[in-house]
Amino acid sequence: MGYPPRLKGMANPMLDEQTLSELRALLTASSVASLATLRDGAPAISLTPWAAAADGASLLIHVSGLAQHTREMLADSRVAAMVAEPETSGTLAQALPRVIISGLARQIDRSSPDYEAAKSAYLARHPRSEMTFGLGDFSIFAIEPHSARYIAGFGRAFDVETSELAQALKH
Repeated sequence: MGYPPRLKGMANPMLDEQTLSELRALLTASSVASLATLRDGAPAISLTPWAAAADGASLLIHVSGLAQHTREMLADSRVAAMVAEPETSGTLAQALPRVIISGLARQIDRSSPDYEAAKSAYLARHPRSEMTFGLGDFSIFAIEPHSARYIAGFGRAFDVETSELAQALKH
């Protein structure tokens, strides 16, 4: 299953440098995402650490085959991930910066040339996860973005082109 093609002529103008910089800062600071999958056609949410692929083209997650969200991604690759600034006292929830990324989850085969690069990028962000790479039931999924929406604060929301997202994710 895939996403329908994006509507032509409906794109927002490109993000300005300041907004792109704010998005990059959010993605750099927040290493955990809410992951939405489909469970029997209904939305389901979980929490997962993530890292950016070195080229910024995808979000990488390292998940156990025992986890329900892993089985859900294998059954239907359509997913969404939300990376948000943590709530602090006195901050309105509606004002918290966040980015919602919709895309397709693709399991990276251990024998693929992409696997070692994905593993390296993931461990650079989550070095304490090294031991889980030795467990046979864990695998890496690349979430390849189809669309993204960045809410920079109350009243500041932007559609983000996949090229802009890649630029913000790139190390």
